[in-house]
Amino acid sequence: MTDPIPPTPQTHLPAECGPEPGHSPQETATAASDTPHDAISDPVVTAFFALHDGLPRQGPGSDATTSRLLALAGPLPPRPRVLDIGCGPGRASLVLAEEAAAQVTALDLHQPFLDELTRAAAARGVGHAIRTIRASMADLPFPSESFDLIWAEGSAYHIGFDTALRS
Repeated sequence: MTDPIPPTPQTHLPAECGPEPGHSPQETATAASDTPHDAISDPVVTAFFALHDGLPRQGPGSDATTSRLLALAGPLPPRPRVLDIGCGPGRASLVLAEEAAAQVTALDLHQPFLDELTRAAAARGVGHAIRTIRASMADLPFPSESFDLIWAEGSAYHIGFDTALRS
């Protein structure tokens, strides 16, 4: 007999990283946009970035997981436009660019993660297919219907799946 799998913890990071518990995404987006992204002083966010520095991913999963989830996403256009929200150092972004021939817009609040992704994309020959943007996932700077697929593999884990789906 095996032990039951415990439920996945739902970590709620500050507004810079996603909706706060009890607040709508719109309220959180407004709060996040009032805080300059260069002035991240929340100790939880600072600790998160420090703890994850140098790791290939900031949440559970693997390249194989990303590939499997991509297969489950269904048919996509030949060069899909994909938004990878909370991309971290971009492991999923790289897989999406390589396997789906996607034009990926990789969004994260932490510039060192975006810089790491830019270097990795160039090294893997997909630098032309990945554009990085430093912004909060709570305040997306894109008009509706800008993308064929919105990817939130790691960020959904961090803000909680229920919150991610509502957002």
